[in-house]
Amino acid sequence: MPSPVNQSKARTPAAHNSAGVAHRPRSIFYGWIIVAVCVLARGAKSWGQANVLLFVLPSISEDLDLSSEAMAYIFLAATLSGAVAQIPMGKLVDRAGARKCMTAGLLLLATGMLYFTTIKGPIGLFVGFFTLRASFAIDLFVDQCLSQWFTEMRGRALAVSNIGAQILGVVIASELAEIWTEIWGWRTCYVLASSSCFFIAIPVLAFIRSNPTVMGLLPDGEQLISSTDDTNDSDAICSNTPDNGVVGVSTDVVVTCGEAAKQKHDNAEKVKQDSMPVKPSSTVSWTCSEAFSTFPAWAFLIHGLVDGWIGAETTFHRLDILSGEASGGVSAVPFDVAAWVNSPGAMTNVATVICVGILIDKGVEPPRLLLCSLLANILSIVAVTAHHPITAPQGLVHGLLQGVNWGISNTVKAAAYASYFGPDHIGSILGIDKFANIAGTAIGPAALASLRGRMGSLDSALRLSVVLPCLVFILMCFAKRPRKRGYGSVAGKS
Repeated sequence: MPSPVNQSKARTPAAHNSAGVAHRPRSIFYGWIIVAVCVLARGAKSWGQANVLLFVLPSISEDLDLSSEAMAYIFLAATLSGAVAQIPMGKLVDRAGARKCMTAGLLLLATGMLYFTTIKGPIGLFVGFFTLRASFAIDLFVDQCLSQWFTEMRGRALAVSNIGAQILGVVIASELAEIWTEIWGWRTCYVLASSSCFFIAIPVLAFIRSNPTVMGLLPDGEQLISSTDDTNDSDAICSNTPDNGVVGVSTDVVVTCGEAAKQKHDNAEKVKQDSMPVKPSSTVSWTCSEAFSTFPAWAFLIHGLVDGWIGAETTFHRLDILSGEASGGVSAVPFDVAAWVNSPGAMTNVATVICVGILIDKGVEPPRLLLCSLLANILSIVAVTAHHPITAPQGLVHGLLQGVNWGISNTVKAAAYASYFGPDHIGSILGIDKFANIAGTAIGPAALASLRGRMGSLDSALRLSVVLPCLVFILMCFAKRPRKRGYGSVAGKS
């Protein structure tokens, strides 16, 4: 019969390291089930936020007897209010967890769509718009959840969730919304969209777990094993020690309780000394205030503001730009072709998301990817202002570059914050970034329209607006991985 010492040796060396963590990935990592549910949540958000709204706005304007200008101002006020709501929602998801927050977010979205069917005037329209814009936090909850479940595969997880949401929430939802609105009207369309959230998306959230540790896992599928076996080895040895202080009956190895205690003390001192230079990247985490005391966090935040600003203004005024109004009404791009330019953008968006997800997991620094996003944004504006009259190839290039920009921005930001500042407070940090991004989408179209009125030309206003991404490009060149005080080195990837 082997001695207790040999039994202890047999069960510990290869099973786990000194931290009690075993690198034993499961055949099917539950995190990918989390990703599938997050795809559905993102798709539902896109469904209610933009695609159904896009098809019912003209009918709402006609039913409520509101001008396009009045609708725009109500939407602007509701969007800014929804942007402010992202900040407390970010803090809430860090405390309550993604499962509760995603459920609340989808309930808000479904209720908001149902409420739309009862709208009778401008105040009700504001409340309806606000509930939809506030539920933009679903993206925030998804990013926070995936940042907890993935580290080395975070880029791929975010990419899959974004692509799935594009297919489900943009392609499929747009077709259904158009058909339902034409057949039954916009109110029935919203009833059906709300029902799909209540009876499909929300029940599936039962599969969500806010972080992997509740299932005995670590990010990326590594299994968590209790370290009590290691820490109690000396106690187990001593419990089998006779009165003479000698362990077991083996004549090969003789260990006393005093020697075991001394070895345990020496190991603790060694761990203490080894941990002095740099805290392991997976345990370095920054609070929200600590993160925004660094230059990279502000660079990412300003990027989010400008990206939302430019993206919204070019999308909102795209038909005017490509149909020739930007260049004095001279254009070779037919109206239907100008409306079609979103399609190539969607294709490059999907391709870019896949590539970016792989590059993130390969360790490419987020600022480098965001520089590519800014460059695509700048060139997309140059494409429609460099030559007049505007031609169909110019419109095509504009759409392709916008797709590249969206693909990078939507995938990189959550990974950038989690990589630089850790996952513990990622909800609070992303909440502030979402606020800036949504505020940019609200301000951008109005700002371009104002510049257009002052300068007398949409083309001149576009040329001036390109200054913003150029300035952020310069700013992003200086964004480096931050150092956290007390750890003596640049924080590693988290």
